[in-house]
Amino acid sequence: MNPTIEISLAVVAWLVTLLRLPSILRSKAWRSDPIAFRIWIATFFFSVTMTFLISPLRDLIDRYSWPNFARLLAYLSVSQTLYLVSSSFMITFPPQINTRQLRYLKPSLVFTSSLLVLIYVFFVSRTQEWVEEALIRKASQ
Repeated sequence: MNPTIEISLAVVAWLVTLLRLPSILRSKAWRSDPIAFRIWIATFFFSVTMTFLISPLRDLIDRYSWPNFARLLAYLSVSQTLYLVSSSFMITFPPQINTRQLRYLKPSLVFTSSLLVLIYVFFVSRTQEWVEEALIRKASQ
């Protein structure tokens, strides 16, 4: 994707996150409205995800750390976002089945995150730098 688009999306995500921060802090939402606080934390993790997907920043992180490390951080962050949004919906709209399924959500996040780290350590970190343009061209041929 074009870095200009990536940066624009990240800026919008951070604007949404940071514009809500004063009201979250002022209302002490972590005590008064934990669901609203979870949603705000989800927007924070989504902003982090979008940041690590910016090509120039991702390349810089990968150059000074391990190969494709920025992608691992982005994928862990988006997993956290999905967990927070899903659990918030399950708590907000609590039919009986959601209550039963909610207890499996956190262990599945831990499992997913662990699996992502293991796949990264044993496979992805040992590969060359991920080049999307080459993958796109190869798929279109």
